[in-house]
Amino acid sequence: MIEAELSILVESWLAERQKPKASAAEKILLSEILEATALEPEELENTANCLDWKYFSFSSDLVLPSAFLLHHLKSRFVKECDLSPILRDCVIPPFEMTAQHTAGFTIKPLETYEARVVGFEKNYARFWADRKEYRKTFDLYLDTPISFCLCHQEVPRCLISVLPSKKDELRIHQLQGIAVKYNDHQGNKGGGCLGTLDWKRFLVSCVEQLAQETEFKVVSVQSAENNRWFYEYQKLPLERGRQIYDHTAERLGYEQRKDRNWYREL
Repeated sequence: MIEAELSILVESWLAERQKPKASAAEKILLSEILEATALEPEELENTANCLDWKYFSFSSDLVLPSAFLLHHLKSRFVKECDLSPILRDCVIPPFEMTAQHTAGFTIKPLETYEARVVGFEKNYARFWADRKEYRKTFDLYLDTPISFCLCHQEVPRCLISVLPSKKDELRIHQLQGIAVKYNDHQGNKGGGCLGTLDWKRFLVSCVEQLAQETEFKVVSVQSAENNRWFYEYQKLPLERGRQIYDHTAERLGYEQRKDRNWYREL
């Protein structure tokens, strides 16, 4: 199927999807799209949800590229990405990242549970692991449906969330350490293995590689002032947000533009 025909199918499906009740036409159109693309239903649903969310400048022509990006992340990137050189490049001296150390790190995709929700922060992902006498849980609010985390010894430690803002631009919306709960007692973010790793640089480097593999030309980082957790919810102190987003982007060579976000051409 040629790209123009596929785009028409997606536009028709999105139009049907906006109706109050699911229709037979919606199911047929979705089936045709899935057959032509090898995408999974939730990949299309999760990216289409962004059209209804006021925090994204998201248009219908970004739904299909976003679904392909999510599919590539889940089916190939987290399985095939060689983390060793990125980990060695991001280690904090004097610690040395040996082959034994790198073997303990993996990246995993993070997903929201239900497709038809408005705002992914209302639909968090929960991880848990039983380790003999205690239970670990990790409650995460994802800022976009395209998210992945760095794990150490199978324990998620930090995450990043991205979403295309243009067909050739992939934007970073979330950089966050992951808090661990032990038997309902909150643990600390960071520390441990993250104390020896520039984890923000690591995650941004992974996104840059993901962007190159999926033919994006630009990676951008949302500034703290444009982050809804600062201006809408007042739950992210501005200076803290600048340390996480603006200072990270600046030291990694990104350039700030008039919209206050940070950009780097690949």
